Amino acid sequence: MSNRPALQFSLTALFVLITVSALVLSAVLGTCRLFGISAVDLLQTGIFQWAIYLTPRWLIWGVGIAMAMRRLRTHRKAATCAAVAFAGLIGSSLVACIAQMAVIHTMSSSQLGPSSLGWMLMVIQVVRLIADIVCWTLILMAIFTGRPVEPSPAALEADGSDPFSREDVDPFAQPDMEQPFDGQP
Repeated sequence: MSNRPALQFSLTALFVLITVSALVLSAVLGTCRLFGISAVDLLQTGIFQWAIYLTPRWLIWGVGIAMAMRRLRTHRKAATCAAVAFAGLIGSSLVACIAQMAVIHTMSSSQLGPSSLGWMLMVIQVVRLIADIVCWTLILMAIFTGRPVEPSPAALEADGSDPFSREDVDPFAQPDMEQPFDGQP
């Protein structure tokens, strides 16, 4: 195992970051064009406000994917769970935002009534909620999987044995009632 820092930025990392950002932007623009949303409509729907709101989350989730990929050889199960979860969080937020923009554009072009708009937005949010629950469950699995189960130091006595598994103490023994109790232990 090398002694390199966990996060190391290089020209390759910068290239990957710019390439991934360009691919995401291309996917968003291409999907919007598929639904008939022009660049002007896209700017008027607040895509940049949406991007400013989600960019910090995407950066953190992207760093999570990078860290998981670096640990893939040593902690395969935990790293796989984390990478899938972070990719799922990025994907679910991207798909939900694109779907919401498509629904709003469809309503603005008079192809969808206002009552249907509410139902469609609710369905999109419920699907995203379920995807987020699955992703966060995977993150919890990544945190706690493959860890050795050891008793805490406070639970062990000086001789190294577990105080709750001692055989010399009988929990069902009756107290000795022949000696009078004087209040002293």
